[in-house]
Amino acid sequence: MDAIAYDLPDPELVIEFDPPLSHGGMSCDSIRLREPTGAEVRAAEGHLRKGISAEAIRIYQMSLIRSVSGVPQQIIDAMPISKIMIASEYLQAFVTPNQATGNS
Repeated sequence: MDAIAYDLPDPELVIEFDPPLSHGGMSCDSIRLREPTGAEVRAAEGHLRKGISAEAIRIYQMSLIRSVSGVPQQIIDAMPISKIMIASEYLQAFVTPNQATGNS
């Protein structure tokens, strides 16, 4: 039986901040993202257990970004929403990848 093929994103994504983000004496000019682990996804999905709302989805997204990047929550909170969306879309592509059509 053939394995299912998926179109996955690049193994790593770097999102740069210009100007750098600062909080509490810490400065961050970029974050580096990679494929999340099952444990990281499961932990982030815990924020959806009480129901799905716009706020719960945003908390899920920011939690997954924080876990994968290793950046403190204060920096994630300071990220422009456009950068949060880029990071979320990248990470979500691993969680629910588009199935390749193969030879058909």
